[in-house]
Amino acid sequence: MTITVPKKEMSCLKKRLYLLAALIVISAAFLFVPVASVVGQASNSITEVTPNPGIAGTQLSISVQGTIATSNGYYVVLLNGANVTQGNATGNSVNANFTIYNVPLGYINLALKDNSTGLESVPFSYHVAAEGLAAIPIATGLIMLIAIAISFANVSLNRLIITKMIGWHEYRTMQKEIAEHNAERMAALRAKDTKAIERLKKKDSQVNAMQAKMLKPQMLQFPLMFIYFFIWPFLTGFFPFTVAYIPGLGAQPFFAWYMICSFFFGTLASRIIGVTPIQ
Repeated sequence: MTITVPKKEMSCLKKRLYLLAALIVISAAFLFVPVASVVGQASNSITEVTPNPGIAGTQLSISVQGTIATSNGYYVVLLNGANVTQGNATGNSVNANFTIYNVPLGYINLALKDNSTGLESVPFSYHVAAEGLAAIPIATGLIMLIAIAISFANVSLNRLIITKMIGWHEYRTMQKEIAEHNAERMAALRAKDTKAIERLKKKDSQVNAMQAKMLKPQMLQFPLMFIYFFIWPFLTGFFPFTVAYIPGLGAQPFFAWYMICSFFFGTLASRIIGVTPIQ
């Protein structure tokens, strides 16, 4: 048995196949034209700079490896836009060495220029660091001092409010009772001591009342946190750059370093002054 397809449907099917084929060809063109242009033409680029990072001092010897588009072409190495060395490539490969004096601390831009085409590579951001304690940015210690000042000021204010609203001796007594209650509850749960758990439940309402009373001074201080919404933008604008380096984590902006310092010194201030979180 043979199946015949009407001419009208066959014509529509052919049109759809032609359209699909045209779309495939156009897509392939868009895919392979950029690839062909990259394969057919080498670009200027710096692949490696040693030593990296460099150490600031009176003299720094730098080696730059890279490629240029012109085979055996003449290249120029630029440092912050100024010519520091030049020569002829070996094929498309460049291996340039030069020395700079009184190198500044921070970042400098290196670029590789193909003299034949006049094209420059994307700038390579080269980091120049200091040695020993001099490598620590001034902002690192300054932000630590700011965090210490704010942390101790906050905790001292918290203690003053507690003393006025509750009384410092009563506050510390409630802290101790709550801590002991929580410790007994955890021990009873681990031992599955149902009698102790039931006995401790009878004291839950008293403990909850103490916690609510201790929370009131902290709630009163909460609106003061809005001051940070005005302080942070100012400090962020004052420290728009990397302010600290943490081993394993690298460069840190102001906000991250301040939060680390604030958490550490805030906890330390709470322990020293005695205003510890409700347990």
